[in-house]
Amino acid sequence: MKLRLLQNMVRIKVDEAEDRTRGGIIIPGTTPRPVRTGVVLAVGPGKQFTDRYLPIDLKVGDKVVFNIASADMKTGKALQRYIEDDEVLVTEQDVLLTFEGSIRVDL
Repeated sequence: MKLRLLQNMVRIKVDEAEDRTRGGIIIPGTTPRPVRTGVVLAVGPGKQFTDRYLPIDLKVGDKVVFNIASADMKTGKALQRYIEDDEVLVTEQDVLLTFEGSIRVDL
């Protein structure tokens, strides 16, 4: 599948989630985790202004921590934008930070 991302959208390959907390509690596989880690696969051109784009601060290959679900402003319900089982679309604002090496995100 070939996708062309628009505006400030970011395509991320989601890392497999830890199934235990730091204290050793087992987390069921169906538990939604709002913050995840992954690797940037593609980025859009940036936020469009009248005649130009404000570029995105991310690049392909960046390791990121991001919010996997945003809230719909009208309903308050979570919006999950999965492309495939392990890929998700988020906006640049959903990305919290980039990192090198490894990182553990606790609930």
